[in-house]
Amino acid sequence: MSLQLITTPGGLIALVVRNHLIIHGDTADDSGVMVQTAADNLSTALGYSVNAVREDLSFEDLIARYADASPAPAVPMICAKCGTSLNGQLCNDLTCPYSSWPQQVSLEDIHSLSADELAIKYELIRAEAHSDDRVIERQFFANDWFVAAQDVDIIVLASDEWGRSDVADSVARHFDGASPVSSLFDYLSAKNALKTEVGFECTVNPKDALAWLRRHRHGLWAHLKCGEHGVRLTEAVEPEIEGMWDWIGPAGDACDHSFDSADEAAVDAVKKLGLDQSGPVIPLYLGFWDVSAFHSPTSKDSRLIIGPAMFCEALGYSDEDIADIRNLAVGETWESPDYGPCHSVSRVR
Repeated sequence: MSLQLITTPGGLIALVVRNHLIIHGDTADDSGVMVQTAADNLSTALGYSVNAVREDLSFEDLIARYADASPAPAVPMICAKCGTSLNGQLCNDLTCPYSSWPQQVSLEDIHSLSADELAIKYELIRAEAHSDDRVIERQFFANDWFVAAQDVDIIVLASDEWGRSDVADSVARHFDGASPVSSLFDYLSAKNALKTEVGFECTVNPKDALAWLRRHRHGLWAHLKCGEHGVRLTEAVEPEIEGMWDWIGPAGDACDHSFDSADEAAVDAVKKLGLDQSGPVIPLYLGFWDVSAFHSPTSKDSRLIIGPAMFCEALGYSDEDIADIRNLAVGETWESPDYGPCHSVSRVR
């Protein structure tokens, strides 16, 4: 899902969700605060980040572009095998093999491969959530949370050993309202309504998560590997290279030059120190987001090394965008038709 917070030089501020205007106001009065609060609350509730966009639009332009935009008709969500309706990720018919696996998994593989083999082949991140009294236990797939999550949340989740923490709980909450996790929260609501306080815990499969991160959030995965092996990533302070990044190994060995981003420094450290014994990740991209057009927790431009799963409708990419990025050759660059040079993607591997 795409959440945009649009501001204009004239003081307009508007929250746009999937190209549809939700609420607008003026930055000079309380209506602007209301729009900002709505954006923050929606981001927290849905687990999606807000893209801050500054555009030179009049009120009439804003209305013409977004107020009349109609979402595409919903595609009927039914199981490809049995025709039963889907609730979130899985089929509602418990006798159907797709009550345990997503639709993209082939029936042949379901019958011939183990659960671990299926997770590897289809890049699935398995997770488990249960009520504290163990009455309700649910297995689900956490991929969508990992696509939308902030780097810091994944780093904290890893440091908490992938479960039983506030961040781990947010993984389960991300899927509240969708099967199979919804029944857990329905149970908790019913118990708490009876003044019987029951909580829950969530745990993510670390092997699945790390395999997915290596493939699709490669720079972040490299950060985790560096932390695991005592490699320090440091931001250069020398005037001539201020804002660039270096790495220093546990034995005092260091990079031979500075890098534009922490992701690039981490990936170089993993390669030079031999911290990854597997084959190279292909394809791999360097995404650039200009802080002037996109929200940045660090108030700096973002340069992330990522894989193809990070280019999806949930993060604001159209089918055409995704196809154009997929067709890039190594060394070629895609520039966003919406943001121009403020957002570009280069194929690096």
